Amino acid sequence: MAVYKRGNSWEINFRIGGKRFRRTAGRGTSKAQAKELETKLKAQAQEEFFSGRLGKKLDRTFGEALAKWMQSDAPDSMIDHIVIVKARLQNIKLSKIIQEAHLFQEEMIKAGRKPATVNRRMAVVRRVLNLCYKKWDWIHEPLGQKISMLKENNQRHVYLTADEIENLAVLSPREDVGNFIRLAAYTGLRRGELLGLMPHNFIKGRIVLEANTKNRKPRVVPVPKHLHKYLKDLPIKLEKHHIKWHFDVARKAYGHPEWRLHDLRHTYGSFLAANPEIPVTVIRDLMGHSSLSVSSRYLHLRTKSLDDAVSKIPVPNKKSAKLSTKRSQNKKTKKKDDE
Repeated sequence: MAVYKRGNSWEINFRIGGKRFRRTAGRGTSKAQAKELETKLKAQAQEEFFSGRLGKKLDRTFGEALAKWMQSDAPDSMIDHIVIVKARLQNIKLSKIIQEAHLFQEEMIKAGRKPATVNRRMAVVRRVLNLCYKKWDWIHEPLGQKISMLKENNQRHVYLTADEIENLAVLSPREDVGNFIRLAAYTGLRRGELLGLMPHNFIKGRIVLEANTKNRKPRVVPVPKHLHKYLKDLPIKLEKHHIKWHFDVARKAYGHPEWRLHDLRHTYGSFLAANPEIPVTVIRDLMGHSSLSVSSRYLHLRTKSLDDAVSKIPVPNKKSAKLSTKRSQNKKTKKKDDE
């Protein structure tokens, strides 16, 4: 039987030109859907058989692979980088992709792109190639392993004060972008996370994020009361270019063109780290970091707790100091007598 049930899913099994084809239709599919998939797979196999390509990997383009990834699980946080990569590499055959990817990397370096930016774009290429090899069986070898990354040191230590946040928000030409600035600084949410908020994500003064965050982990972020009014009408009706343009106007008007929107997230981390009573694990959970090592970047701000710790180191008392001085003098006198 070409289509049969195995456990909770339908299996497809047939031969074309002496080659066996097996495929699982997936859980939740009906027999009719499995039969439809079988018809499609047979048509593809027969086309390959009569064209002499049966059993050979088709040399697809990188654009085809990228489109397939975007239809499945490409994260929203990577969309800006995906667009750039697509424009440069979409027509390149997978058999030529490594050479072209490294040329693309060199072009970005010459254009003055920062290592972190270059690496995010090369990570798109690596991810797609890994899927082509491991999941889709589109290529013969693990080409993703040949994508090299640059060394990067992209840690920024730019933290705004509460007054600077408020002044920056006020200087935004659009009031709703100013409110967005306040939310970003006092919740630590990324731009995509804020723009993705729906009414059900704000519950009893807390933002509840599902597992579609950057690190694929859900998290709960309590929101300061003075910000609740900005979350009453979700989703936030702003486009990325609105935020970018008006934030740029506000930072220049304030005299800090070097500030970045992501610095607001770092500012939130600095507010948390300034309180020595907050464990680093709580900082990790509130900010949605993948590990404690990422959260630890803010711990240098705990100068008061460091001062307190050092102040408790025992020091010798005056009596011990006098005794030490007397012994040293006695040794010098004895040495002279021996001479």
